[in-house]
Amino acid sequence: MHRARPRGTVQGRERDTHLAREFSPESGFDNFSDYPGYFDYFDYFDYSLDSFFGSCFNLFVTSRMIVARNLTQRYPGTLERGPLTVLSGVDLHIERAEVVVVLGPSGSGKTTLLGLLAGLDRPTEGGVTLDGVELSQLDENGRASLRAESLGFVFQNFQLIPTLTALENVLVPLELLPKGRRLDSAAAQRRATELLSRVGLESRTGHYPAELSGGEQQRVGIARAFANEPKILFADEPTGNLDRETGHEVADLLFALNRERDTTLVIVSHDLELSQRAGRTVHLNAGRIERIEQVERTERDKQPST
Repeated sequence: MHRARPRGTVQGRERDTHLAREFSPESGFDNFSDYPGYFDYFDYFDYSLDSFFGSCFNLFVTSRMIVARNLTQRYPGTLERGPLTVLSGVDLHIERAEVVVVLGPSGSGKTTLLGLLAGLDRPTEGGVTLDGVELSQLDENGRASLRAESLGFVFQNFQLIPTLTALENVLVPLELLPKGRRLDSAAAQRRATELLSRVGLESRTGHYPAELSGGEQQRVGIARAFANEPKILFADEPTGNLDRETGHEVADLLFALNRERDTTLVIVSHDLELSQRAGRTVHLNAGRIERIEQVERTERDKQPST
């Protein structure tokens, strides 16, 4: 009988990868006992308990869209003060399609954490895995390609290109897609127009940012963030520069589009009301996680969008 090779060998890793793929949720697998060749499969390989539980661990990890391990960020200081530690030993995992709000006061490290999770910066210590990809293994071009293909961003200050119209701003991420996913001009125009219509700006597609209100600019920002159909969307204080009423309207749009597209959504904010609409709230203070709360989402945010 063929003997299973020890975990850690090339053959062992290949086998575990195959099993993880074979029994993954994406393959339609639901229950070990329902798999027709399950027992024969393991009899054939004389699978050890160590390897079996190792593969189960791999399966568990693959359900996570974001994994942060011991994230620490320091900046050089002065001779008198020494280095400045902005984040210290942050461990966090976020599941696929989960909505998480990172809550904390100004200076708590929220934006620094978002930048590290998105691969915009490199940590002093620790690492980040996005959808199974270890960011430390990618160079700057590799991380830029990953962001262009799989990530979307909503910024507090909108970050629209002032010389482009609303429609042209939404088209930007579509032009950055890799060749295999790139749309032709007509299809890209349709997607951008549909998204602007979805956020209520169908009559403003030809307007420049300076001709739009703050709420309208953030609506363009949300449409742009969803243009490349991202797996993960990061939002940095998305309602921070808006009045209360406009902020609620923008938040409604953000959560509605997220439900429609089943995106993993990570928001950093100091807004308690916004945090109540997430699945979990991560409380960050002085660069450390104080606690993580499971949030009972409001009925509005549980309902599918109509």
